[in-house]
Amino acid sequence: MTRVNLLENWIQGIRENDNYYCFDTWKYRLSGTVLELSVIPANTRNRNIYRCSAITIGQILKTLSSHIENEGLHFHIQSFPNIENPEIIAAIRMDENSYHLPEVFPKIENSEKLKTFREWLLHLSDNYQFKLEPTLKPEHFTSVFTTNQPVAWYALTSISDNPFTWLNLGYWKETILTEAKKIFPETELIIHDFCKYRDDTLNQMDKSPGSILQAYITFTL
Repeated sequence: MTRVNLLENWIQGIRENDNYYCFDTWKYRLSGTVLELSVIPANTRNRNIYRCSAITIGQILKTLSSHIENEGLHFHIQSFPNIENPEIIAAIRMDENSYHLPEVFPKIENSEKLKTFREWLLHLSDNYQFKLEPTLKPEHFTSVFTTNQPVAWYALTSISDNPFTWLNLGYWKETILTEAKKIFPETELIIHDFCKYRDDTLNQMDKSPGSILQAYITFTL
């Protein structure tokens, strides 16, 4: 199978996966070994839909990068390549070698020293330049798990709130949904990023001054 066919198969598989919300708000364009991901132009005027689409595209890029690495290839991601076209979020390119290709996703160093999911999550969030703060269960939010274990609630905050932040949030989210479940398979978790679970009272949380709430995460202890 050619590399172009690989990219086409992967992105089609993602579009058919209902776990990726906002699947009807973004589109892609494939040119050779470069896949461009965009928000549907009409949605650039809706801040919430644009935000959720950027988060989703971040998840897609993280997923595609894993597929590419599993094939023994390398990738390069260019975010927001055209200032005049805000609907273009990013492009990912497959490469045979890693010459001059910068690291896109932060590495979790000494992961064997992170004994609990909480420690792993705090380390990951810090690497993605987010702050994780313990919080009480937010009003109107629920957490349904299969076990009766106690749960913890954390708020994810940032010092900025722009498309780069939202794309990074997608990277963070997909890393948790894939890697964390391999390392801590017994931990159940739910991420509320205000796309599937919208809420109009996001400023209720007692957070650090100047910080902007991006998501809630709840998990079993």
